[in-house]
Amino acid sequence: MAAIPNQLLEEILSNLPVESLLRFVSVSKRWRSMIRSRHLVEKHMTRHRCLPRRIIFFALKERKDDHEYDIYLKSFVREGGDGPALRSYFLSRRFQPPLRFSGSCDGLVCFNDQISAYVINPATRELRELPPANFQVNPSDTTPSNPIRTVVVCRNCHVKEISRTSVGFGRDNITRTYKVVLLYREGNEDGYITKCEVFSLDTALWRRIDPPIHGVINPTPKPIYKSGCLYWFAYIYEGPGWKLKVIAFDLHKESFHMTPNPGFQDHESYKQLNMFNHEDRDLKVITVSTDPEVRRVWTLLGHDDKWEDTTEAESSGEGGEEGQRQWWLRQERRDAFLLPGPEFLSLATGQEVNDYFESLVSVYQ
Repeated sequence: MAAIPNQLLEEILSNLPVESLLRFVSVSKRWRSMIRSRHLVEKHMTRHRCLPRRIIFFALKERKDDHEYDIYLKSFVREGGDGPALRSYFLSRRFQPPLRFSGSCDGLVCFNDQISAYVINPATRELRELPPANFQVNPSDTTPSNPIRTVVVCRNCHVKEISRTSVGFGRDNITRTYKVVLLYREGNEDGYITKCEVFSLDTALWRRIDPPIHGVINPTPKPIYKSGCLYWFAYIYEGPGWKLKVIAFDLHKESFHMTPNPGFQDHESYKQLNMFNHEDRDLKVITVSTDPEVRRVWTLLGHDDKWEDTTEAESSGEGGEEGQRQWWLRQERRDAFLLPGPEFLSLATGQEVNDYFESLVSVYQ
């Protein structure tokens, strides 16, 4: 039987699910080499990125003997998607909960527990624990002393307090490398500044990024990745008070920039403030004010050029008052989902969720 031409074989393989490709690596050396090649990994990822996303979330099972946890990552497909309704990815490993998503990108998921940050590809079962960041290690000791998430007093070093950390994850679109970005507040009697460290999966090193941010980063909600940048809410002191801003970190230049002044700077008047990446295309913020209750959608246009109130354009096509009411309900509950079966999943109950699609991308670059 004649061999399948490489070009045709590549087309076939790039359309198959990861589960099938993992089985096909044992067909022959030729198939294994092609499936593991960077070219096919990229082609497969590009095609599957356009399909309906899955929702991924944590499920924990406590060990009776030591009160630690095994972690399950479970995912289910959004409406209109293909594949099994519910997948379960089990990893038998010791973690220190609570666990928190830092984000997902191209089939890789980043999360952290109290001590360490991790990058996992749930579909291929690859898990990588990152080494301690520089701020976690005392100058006189090489063991991690500072947890990632809690307020601590750092012994044997000059920093008196480290708190309010935030971890982001994304891809440098120029070099195609994946990076973990850690922001943390460092303080003493004179006040606080926000510092930054970056870990590249290819170099396996943490690097400090200067200059620091003279403001307060809001660690919740988690940073949002879009088009090679990570975005955070931040509180910057201007004039007589603090203003709400959205700052961006360019993963290629490894530098921060401020987006234009948004129309939602008066943060004290909002009972709800959410930021999300809409279909990998637009960065959006939803605000719900308290008195009176007014709902708005803001979209960041161009290359971080300006924020525009797109409320009317977003909801006008829904058909009448009831259609608009349902549209707003979906936006406000976009982090709540019905699981296959009777279960209900919601951030309101403390359960974190993240968009996700399966890929062959390795956690080791």
